[in-house]
Amino acid sequence: MKIKSRVKVSLLAASATVLLGLLALGARTEYGHWMERERFGAVPLSDIAPYRHRIFPHADGLVSMIRDQEERLRTDPKGYLVMASLAELYVQQAKLNGDQELFDRAQKLAEKSLAEMKVYNDGAKLVRADIAQARHQFKKAIQLAEEVLNDPHARSAKKQNALSIIVTAQLALGDPGEALVQVNRLLLESPSISDYTLKALVLMALGRDAEAHSTLRSALALEQVGDPQESTRLRAFWARLFMRHSRYDDANLLLQEALRISPGDSFALGLMGDTELSGGHPVQAERFYQEAFHSSKQTVHLLGIARAKELRGDSSGAREIREQIEKILRRELSNSSYGHRTELARLLLERGHPEDLSETVTLMRRELTLRHNPETYFYLVQALHRSGRISEARDLLPLLFKNGGYTLEYLQIAMIIESALQHRDAAAGYQRQALELKRFDVQTRS
Repeated sequence: MKIKSRVKVSLLAASATVLLGLLALGARTEYGHWMERERFGAVPLSDIAPYRHRIFPHADGLVSMIRDQEERLRTDPKGYLVMASLAELYVQQAKLNGDQELFDRAQKLAEKSLAEMKVYNDGAKLVRADIAQARHQFKKAIQLAEEVLNDPHARSAKKQNALSIIVTAQLALGDPGEALVQVNRLLLESPSISDYTLKALVLMALGRDAEAHSTLRSALALEQVGDPQESTRLRAFWARLFMRHSRYDDANLLLQEALRISPGDSFALGLMGDTELSGGHPVQAERFYQEAFHSSKQTVHLLGIARAKELRGDSSGAREIREQIEKILRRELSNSSYGHRTELARLLLERGHPEDLSETVTLMRRELTLRHNPETYFYLVQALHRSGRISEARDLLPLLFKNGGYTLEYLQIAMIIESALQHRDAAAGYQRQALELKRFDVQTRS
């Protein structure tokens, strides 16, 4: 009963029960993505990265595969390979729909599979690494992925997947330099669209955006039919790169194409909400954030809804949503491995109550004991600045740029801090960098 009660207070369950009624989305089709299908149609909308393959009608093949493997496990309850395969499918599904209980199921199956057979069981080992990463246990994820890399019996494809986990975990820990070493190693083996996309993310973390753009072009050249998720992911990250440089028109085209390929992709939907909000269209932004939340149950999209409501003058609606999100996040932090301090810090900063600043600083200081990612530094710098601890905030700027590159929002906070300290030359220097960043003079079309 303990496990069940804990699951009930998970982010998925709490979000669904408390907030779905609050959002009042209206009628939906079986797959729930009527809006994007109707809007984006069957013809490529982007001349930056048009998807030239046939798009097949949506069918939930993953659910079907899970059912098949569950049936196989009922007939062969000690089949360690079936357990490992089903665990992998549960992880895939959990990443798509935000169902944290599926991670728990996958963990149990992987451990049970390894108890039956430790040798020739790279699938179960990889599942453990993947789950550790999902739970933000990045050092543990690296350790478990390295077990697969060092396994003489592990298959080549599983070793590639293990390297991808290591690269992603190193990025999350704030070590893009080492991540670049590992992703180049990954590309030496058998380069794929996902590997090049991952390298682009590493380059973006290093502030090498022009190289990231070129790398995404290389990823596009490897695009093949039958892998719509990777094709969608490529365009969504490419759009995010353009958004870093305020190129919202190009970003919007890429996201429309991403959603034409995979109408329910929560990451692309959330980014589309961001572009609409930046363009001053809060009603449209709110619709995209709502769709993104329904697909993933991630609170980051609820924060977007709150921002959209506030922008269109619905302060009480924004406040109500933020209050519900805060309850969920605090419950998660106290009851499970899935809590996100950075999301709580972001909420506290967006709410703008001076009395929250001390807690935000504490949350981010604690997060830095676990990882040195740019978001943690960014929220800490903001909290310190708003608290009047401007010199402390300034001292962290080099670490922010080292771990997150020179983005417009990072340069903006740096400019504000230097101006507050009467460092006019330094502030002017950051302003020049921001203007140069906005230019981002790269070729977007072939």
